[in-house]
Amino acid sequence: MALKNHTKIKKKTLKIASESILTKKIQKAKVSKQVAVFTRSSHKSQIWIKEIQKELKWMSGDNIYHLLRAVLQSLRDQLSVHESAHFAAQLPLLLRGTFYEGWNPKTNLGPSVSKNNFLELIKQKMNPIGIPNFELEKGVLAALNVIKKHISAGEMKDLVGSLNPTLKVIIEKAGQQHEALA
Repeated sequence: MALKNHTKIKKKTLKIASESILTKKIQKAKVSKQVAVFTRSSHKSQIWIKEIQKELKWMSGDNIYHLLRAVLQSLRDQLSVHESAHFAAQLPLLLRGTFYEGWNPKTNLGPSVSKNNFLELIKQKMNPIGIPNFELEKGVLAALNVIKKHISAGEMKDLVGSLNPTLKVIIEKAGQQHEALA
């Protein structure tokens, strides 16, 4: 009799333990699925940063991030709300958040900024790293090269079409520099 009770208790314990293990595995799988989105986005964002870093050859990843952030946000401020949304939709999730960080659509500058003012805006937005110790226009061109590489040609055409002529020249120059390097 004691053996039967012991066997029943053992079976119950095993059943509870296996259910607990199964529940933990299911929960872990759900968490892994949710985090995978962020992992992929982080990986894609790192690719962009490494590609810019490769073009500039020597800058730290943190400085590259601040440069890319400043370029994305300065571009955003030149675009209509509609065009900003279409452009941002093609960015990796983390860079999309960076693009929208601190955005007030009511204060968009619109397509009226000159090339020098655009570069000055980028310089101001790079504030966390201080005054850049590199040729700013070269850094901006490297960032734009990578953006153009990862954004569809149709979206880039729309983006360029909505910019003023002096900024169009910067984007086109970035494309020419990229083709020359390839």
